[in-house]
Amino acid sequence: MRLVSLLVLLLAASAAPHETWLMPAEFYLSAGCSMRFDVSSGMDFPNVEFPIDPSRISEATCRINGKKTTLDNFSVSERSLTFLHEFSENGVATIWLQLKPRQITLSDDDVEHYFTEIGATEEIRALWMRQRGRKPWYETYTKCMKTFVKVGDGQDSSWVLPVGLELELVPQDDPFKAVVGKDFSVRLLFKGEPLKGFPVGIICLRREFVHTDSNGVARFKLKCPGKTLFFAVYLRSAENWQSTFTTMTIDVK
Repeated sequence: MRLVSLLVLLLAASAAPHETWLMPAEFYLSAGCSMRFDVSSGMDFPNVEFPIDPSRISEATCRINGKKTTLDNFSVSERSLTFLHEFSENGVATIWLQLKPRQITLSDDDVEHYFTEIGATEEIRALWMRQRGRKPWYETYTKCMKTFVKVGDGQDSSWVLPVGLELELVPQDDPFKAVVGKDFSVRLLFKGEPLKGFPVGIICLRREFVHTDSNGVARFKLKCPGKTLFFAVYLRSAENWQSTFTTMTIDVK
């Protein structure tokens, strides 16, 4: 019965491309220790809901002190994909994953909900309205995600360096100094170039959007403490719809 229930949940989760995030058990640890990470999808961040199939991973990497390590030894639990990684030296680690493209079909009602969740632009909404009722929604999407861990007394600003994800959020402020009431900025890049006038979302208790400026930077006022998700979805239409999702997690003090 438990397996049947899990399959039902997974089928429900696949009806729309929800946010997928990468989260460390803690954002700080000592050198020589291992950290557990969870990769999960769902609509109730930060609660893990649905695991990711490890066969979907196209890249999984950790960068610390300029050195990169490929991540492996993934394990699938009921609600998340997990892995352990040992950090042997002090520094600031950036950890990221990118998933292989996947295809979905959405109903018209699903599309409307989808647009609300991702803060779809008026241009995208208008394009869809010209197709609605005449052409089904077929979409190929790719997902990217990253997070950060501070190891020991590592003091560096490597968090500001892009890692090369197809769609990437790059902090412009120190993620380990994020504090309620302060501003926090992120730059949104698509294939290394800034996306201007584009919606970037934040989830901490509720979902809000800020548009990027001419340099691709979105500035947020941090309103609540705890695990916080920044996200963006670059949706575009060719013969069929294509999208790239990206998420970034930090801990706000």
